[in-house]
Amino acid sequence: MPSQREVILAHLDTLLATIPGVTATRSREASIKRDSGPFVLLRPEVETVRRESTGLAIRDLVVVVAVITRGDVPDTVADPILEAVVAKLMADLTLAGKAATIQEESTNFEFETANQTALEAAVRFTIRYMTPAGSLAAQA
Repeated sequence: MPSQREVILAHLDTLLATIPGVTATRSREASIKRDSGPFVLLRPEVETVRRESTGLAIRDLVVVVAVITRGDVPDTVADPILEAVVAKLMADLTLAGKAATIQEESTNFEFETANQTALEAAVRFTIRYMTPAGSLAAQA
């Protein structure tokens, strides 16, 4: 049985895969070829846990959705994709009942230093969910 974290990440991955004109993937290890189209990359960043006296663990999972684009003005290329990412993930704040809430936190823009034609725009989201204390296997 997958952990509640994995259930949430799989749901996000499914949502991102519906964005037209991009390739969506999770935790990519291989480099992206120069002639490839825009990429949307989902990766978990950090999770904090607060144990409650009720026997629940309140978990705040920070995920990064990176939009990788190329073009003469790569941030202009990325903008409608970023808009779609935020719209998809924020459309249902409980992620179909898999979480208590999702919140958009920030966006960071990193341009390729060589010729400024590539961009990674990373949007951070915090997802709050609960599990029994000491367990990742089930949602509380």
